[in-house]
Amino acid sequence: MYDNLSDEQLSNALHEKYYSSMDRSDFNQQIGYEEPGFFEEVGDAVMDPVRGFGYGFTSMVPLAVEGAGALAYSLGLSDDLAENDFVKWGRESQKSLRETFGGDTTSTSYGVGNALGSFASFFIPGLGQAGLAARGLNVAGKVVGTGGTTGLAVGAGAGDQAERILNLYEKEGGKYPAAEENLKQAILLGGGIGLTELAPVRMVGKILSKGIPKSVPSETRNKILGDAANILFKTGPRRVASVGIGEGAQEAFAGYLQDLTEKGLYNPNLEVGESAMADFGYGASAGAIFQGGLELIVPGLRNRRAIQQQEEERQELEK
Repeated sequence: MYDNLSDEQLSNALHEKYYSSMDRSDFNQQIGYEEPGFFEEVGDAVMDPVRGFGYGFTSMVPLAVEGAGALAYSLGLSDDLAENDFVKWGRESQKSLRETFGGDTTSTSYGVGNALGSFASFFIPGLGQAGLAARGLNVAGKVVGTGGTTGLAVGAGAGDQAERILNLYEKEGGKYPAAEENLKQAILLGGGIGLTELAPVRMVGKILSKGIPKSVPSETRNKILGDAANILFKTGPRRVASVGIGEGAQEAFAGYLQDLTEKGLYNPNLEVGESAMADFGYGASAGAIFQGGLELIVPGLRNRRAIQQQEEERQELEK
């Protein structure tokens, strides 16, 4: 229940809830907790985004494996969600990764790093398929999608719902929060929601294209799309802003849909959209940072290619 809390967070929560009348120094001494010093706090602030990135990047495959096991349960291929081997492995792996990377999971810098790591994982070719295959789930990867990133997205979405369900299951002392049919439906919906991870800003072009009447000549249509692309993507700052806003909106939208699924099917007391602003902020920051990095890297690659091409042409002329 307290796996996601650091020692500082846990001590703060205990003091605030049960021992607020006790002097904080006396309370810390009583429980054997030593507050971090200045340099330790600075070090944590610097390292939190790195730790968040590391966890966000490496935890996507275990989350997808957990989701694949949950999908098997929802399709009637497994009898119990909590006892499914892939679900158990995915949850234990995520817990182990949290402990390995550490960091203050409630800090803004950790949240941005975590979102950036998750975002970056979708740009590694074959990562999702390889992760599923490593757990003997290569068939599941093909079932949930045609490629590794699709399998990763669907698995992560289903894994999100599995995590929510099992957290409530543990909180209630081993009792599921709703009927089995509701839980299975929630997991399937979660997998579908995961597909929104694959909706990059480039999809704006297709959306605009569908909004243009078919009666419009193709030349005019292409000009409209070209103008729209220039508005969004012509310069580096515009591309950074567009990708950031698009990724932030996707994260907030996905989180909102996952909340609606949870509230409607097994947790009526949930406050929907409570983390929407944070999700948007983390997603937008991750998207903007990632695109900003590309903007710095790509020109250098182009210059190197141009120099290489010029050198090859020179050597060809000298022959």
